[in-house]
Amino acid sequence: MNLKFYKTLLVVLVLMAASIIPLFLKDRYIHILIMMLFYGYLGVCWNIVGGLTGMLSLCHGTLAGVSAFIAVSLFTRLGMTPWIGMFLGAAFAGIVGMGIAHIASRYGLRSMYFALLTLSFSEIVRLLTLHWEFVGGASGLLIPISNKPFMNYQFGEKIHFYYVILAMQIMAILISYMLTKSKMGYYLMAIKENEDAAETVGVNTSKYKIAATGLSSFLTGFGGVFYAQYLMYISPDVNLSLDYSIEIVSGAILGGTGSSIGPLIGACVLQVLSELFRVFLGELGTVHLIAYGLMLMLVIMYMPKGIVGSLKELVPS
Repeated sequence: MNLKFYKTLLVVLVLMAASIIPLFLKDRYIHILIMMLFYGYLGVCWNIVGGLTGMLSLCHGTLAGVSAFIAVSLFTRLGMTPWIGMFLGAAFAGIVGMGIAHIASRYGLRSMYFALLTLSFSEIVRLLTLHWEFVGGASGLLIPISNKPFMNYQFGEKIHFYYVILAMQIMAILISYMLTKSKMGYYLMAIKENEDAAETVGVNTSKYKIAATGLSSFLTGFGGVFYAQYLMYISPDVNLSLDYSIEIVSGAILGGTGSSIGPLIGACVLQVLSELFRVFLGELGTVHLIAYGLMLMLVIMYMPKGIVGSLKELVPS
């Protein structure tokens, strides 16, 4: 039996465990699992742009929030089910993401300049939303409880949300994995390594960067709507904050950019450590946040390839 067989067996066992274990847990622990999978999902989506293409996007939290605001606004104002609003919001997020990538390509914005472009976009959207009453303004919007909960993306128990985000996570990993094995994936990795050299050999770098950003943003939109429905509330401070985007990027970097499973592993580690720091250091004010930041700095300094990248160097493929 070769290594491929053991890898397949491991995946099957992990999926079985992920499906069964929550049945025996209390809600507070299911919530932690949901947050692991949620940030893991968004991290995998971000990885399509940040990990494969090397474009440091700091607006994925905003893209998720924009999609959520669209879906929730359509539900609260027009009565449209979030299952439909989710696709409309994700499509809009995808179009916006492609627009940002087009502007960056048009004016040659790369590296930190692209990061500043996405950061500026995030802040503009947050400020506009703060003063737009249709989407609740600074107060945000409470999602009303429906008398048809399933039809309106509402569940009475956390475990139902868990299985939804688990399915989304599996979908995202499969898409990411298939992308890395495709021609487009090889082009994206070539762009990451040396964009000028990729252009020299005939790769249409603008086309593939725009396509990757559009796909990444579209999938991110689904995550934003899930989070809104889980919280039953949206607001600029929660769904459009810079912290939201930073946490997405942090998990992906910690787990290992360019890897389909890395962002999920990084998100799991960060959520567990965040919970532990909050429990044991939370009484000391912001000390738990300082410890969290220091830990992340040390990992980036001594494990620059992330957890998955470091393990690959120790374990043969």
